Amino acid sequence: MYKQYNNNQTTLTIPFEFTISTNHVAAFISNFIDSIPEAVLYPASAEFGRPQYSPAMMLKMIIFAYTRKTFSGRGIQQMAEENLPMMWLIGNCDDVPSYRTINRFRVAKST
Repeated sequence: MYKQYNNNQTTLTIPFEFTISTNHVAAFISNFIDSIPEAVLYPASAEFGRPQYSPAMMLKMIIFAYTRKTFSGRGIQQMAEENLPMMWLIGNCDDVPSYRTINRFRVAKST
């Protein structure tokens, strides 16, 4: 006897609250990055144009991806779209940075 399996479901239950355990590596990364002084982490930004992604969020994403042996920008973007702890680090699952944004952040002189 098998459990019922239906891949063509019409509804999908989504948990509205998701937290990770306090001993998860993503929690350690988040606490570490949050302990960095804002003056160091947030350099002066442009006065006009599209708002930038938070350097803290980008740094959390990259460090978490590196701990999972993911080093390419496209791999980090895919991880951000599919991995629950990475989504927790980002905070807003609907606003995932593109691989170009991730790569630009990694090579920027200010980071």
